[in-house]
Amino acid sequence: MLLAPLAAPLITGLFSAGSSMFGANKAEEAARRSDNTSKQIAQAQLDAQRAGIEESRKLAQGNLGFGIFDKVFSAGTGADLDFGRQQKAALFSAGPLASLEAANKRDAFRAEIGMRGSAETKALEQAANREALKRTLAEKQGAMAGMFGRIAQDPSTLFG
Repeated sequence: MLLAPLAAPLITGLFSAGSSMFGANKAEEAARRSDNTSKQIAQAQLDAQRAGIEESRKLAQGNLGFGIFDKVFSAGTGADLDFGRQQKAALFSAGPLASLEAANKRDAFRAEIGMRGSAETKALEQAANREALKRTLAEKQGAMAGMFGRIAQDPSTLFG
């Protein structure tokens, strides 16, 4: 019984020490969880920021690629391709087609000379010259008639 009065405060002290240790342990665990949650939130924000930066880099690279594509294929390459086509056509014309083209030009020139010397062409040229003379004479006689009145006969009768 002697120990009973001493035991009660001892048991009470041990109980309160145990409960405070238990409470401290729980508080420490809650703090650890809170820290872990804060770390996870910060890590998620950092990952989102990195993903945004990576996305903007890819977008910038894509825009740079489109810019290069536009510069290469808008005016420059089209002209280069056209130059290449023209060069191949010129080489082909100078090579296998040169003799055929010369023969065609020669035949066209002969035909033109033959048509110029024909009687029909000469008659057409003479008729055109006659009409030009009539027109010129009519203009001059019209100017004279405007100033002095009618002087000569009808110009259409002059060239029969």
